[in-house]
Amino acid sequence: MAKINYDYCEEKVLYDSGTIENTLLEIYKSGKKATIQDNPNFFYTVTDIRENIINWYPFKKDSTILEVGGGLGSITGHLCKAAKKVVSNEYSKRRAENIFYRHQECDNLEVVVGNIEKIEFEEKFDYIVLIGVFEYSKRFFSHEKPFHYFLEILKRLLKEDGVILIAIENRYGMKYFAGSNEDHYPEKYLSLYGYDNKDIQTFGKQELTNIINESGFKYQKFYYPYPDYKMPYLIYTDERLPKFTEIKHLYLYNHGEQFYNFDYRKIIPGLIQNNQYGFFANSFLVEITNKKENISDINYVKTFLFRKRNCQVNTIFSKDNEICKIPKFEETEKHLENMIKTNEKLTKLGLNVANITKKEKKYFIEFISGDTLTECIKKLADTGNVQEIKNEIEAYYNILKKISIKSQIKKYCIEEEKEYFGNQKIDILKLGLYDFHTSNIIKNEKGYFVIDQEWITNRDIPLKYMLYFSIRFLFEWIENLKNILNEQEIYQLYEISEEEIDIYNKMSLYLSNEANNIDNDVMKIIFKENEYKDIDCKIDKYEQEINNINKNYEQEINNIKSNYEQEISNLNDNKEQLSSEIELLKEKIIKEKDKTEELSLQIEKIIQDKNEIEKLNDELNINFETLNQEYSKIISSKSWKLTKILRKINSILIARGKNDGKSSKKTRKK
Repeated sequence: MAKINYDYCEEKVLYDSGTIENTLLEIYKSGKKATIQDNPNFFYTVTDIRENIINWYPFKKDSTILEVGGGLGSITGHLCKAAKKVVSNEYSKRRAENIFYRHQECDNLEVVVGNIEKIEFEEKFDYIVLIGVFEYSKRFFSHEKPFHYFLEILKRLLKEDGVILIAIENRYGMKYFAGSNEDHYPEKYLSLYGYDNKDIQTFGKQELTNIINESGFKYQKFYYPYPDYKMPYLIYTDERLPKFTEIKHLYLYNHGEQFYNFDYRKIIPGLIQNNQYGFFANSFLVEITNKKENISDINYVKTFLFRKRNCQVNTIFSKDNEICKIPKFEETEKHLENMIKTNEKLTKLGLNVANITKKEKKYFIEFISGDTLTECIKKLADTGNVQEIKNEIEAYYNILKKISIKSQIKKYCIEEEKEYFGNQKIDILKLGLYDFHTSNIIKNEKGYFVIDQEWITNRDIPLKYMLYFSIRFLFEWIENLKNILNEQEIYQLYEISEEEIDIYNKMSLYLSNEANNIDNDVMKIIFKENEYKDIDCKIDKYEQEINNINKNYEQEINNIKSNYEQEISNLNDNKEQLSSEIELLKEKIIKEKDKTEELSLQIEKIIQDKNEIEKLNDELNINFETLNQEYSKIISSKSWKLTKILRKINSILIARGKNDGKSSKKTRKK
């Protein structure tokens, strides 16, 4: 099991990737491996592509490696496979623990936490590896010449015949001229102008060479990882630079959204012609030593970005024309074993084939001098030699004919193929090769040689299928070919109809799925990061954003207008309703008014009557008072008193008279 040493740990934080470090650490502590299925944002940290910067390097057996600035352990795993012992130094405690738990099953790994300036190592190392670390020297060391000082520290830790490997961005990388942001700061052109007092700094090729020489090292070799050291799939050197037929299909890998002034891939041919590719390479891997014989003889390394593990291969080209394919994983060996079998079958069919021999899990391929057929046609296109181009296409067609047979298709790929060809006899390849294109054929004075046949199927492959795709790829790989040749006319020349083209395109999808060699999750990420956007795209983007904003405003305005119109409509409806109610009220008021007027008249009459009554009453009261006074006078007078007896008698007589009357009535009744 791996070990971790906290003796030199410091609490100071010099850099931090944020919460992702904590998240990954929790996963690794649980004994699991983080994947992009857990979170697509893990991709850059966990992908095996990161190892491509170093997984081809010929580390000596039983060597010891010091990894300085191990980060989150993206490279550490391969170093543990390549060496007898690995000491990974990381300043950040949290990152160091990520390394430890991520690779805790590696018995040959020790993680040391702390500043390398203060750590007392017990041994010297065969190799010291710095991947994306050297540019932080100012942040690590308060020294007048921090970069020289860093190399001096490393020199003391290196064996006399040891090698230092430094991966770093080139401050004059072509992507920076094209407008890409500086990798450590979100600014355009920063590295070109100069870093001023910033504490992270990269260098141009000559600047880096000077620092190495001034630090006492005698030899260095520059490798040019493409697109950069972070996500490389091609490693170039001055001995093997990009070929013109490769350039159009180089990936960018943007590390987030970038907007370019131009597609920097298009300037690569001019850089190569003027011997300036190294100056403008996006990144460097520098091999540093005091022993010339320790400089690697590797010229070129090619691998793939999104193949599945079962077919991940490094193809390595060395100075002595040695070509070697190395399986990146154990499950890749079966893929290379199948290549050997395919080679043997092609040899039996009478083709010249580059032989493959196996030695200690390495597959050595015979070097064939010359140019690929694609490169030959590219040179002819540059000179405008149309007839010779047609001759080379015809030669390729004859190679296909040589390994074909007239027969009915028995093992169809798709139903449309069966419906179209039916029982007719056509040229079918004797082997189910579907990667037999012109870039896998080398031409020299001895003839044509077949190389690199990785893919084969048990399905029947029509000759015209392979011919169609080779012609199509020629027009894609060689940009100026369309200026002198008509692609459709070439198809017509070989009687490849539109119906067949449609079928062959569908067959290609079927065969790709059958091969099952693409990691689709990784491919989606790579394709997204490979997207080329220039300033016009950015302008279009801003214009689109403005249009979207305007559309949103228009929509909001329309919504507000619609709401207001609805409210106005509602108000109008309410107004009409209110008007109707007002009219009813008016009518009611008028009626009530008429009643009121009538009542007013009645009240006035009542008041008049009341006044008359009161007047009459007053008059009566006056008469009554008068009468009362008269009465008082009468009853108090002497005559009233004298007649009192007479009135009494009269009353008696009257009473009697009434009684008599009643008696006579009763008598009459009887």
